[in-house]
Amino acid sequence: AKVVLFLVSEAAAYVTGQIVYVDGGLGAGATQR
Repeated sequence: AKVVLFLVSEAAAYVTGQIVYVDGGLGAGATQR
């Protein structure tokens, strides 16, 4: 939800063509439990 709020805010005006992965942190190297 925080990513969505950021993307619709004025602060994200410079963000173009990005892919935001929704994987619960697994892509960041978190271990699966």
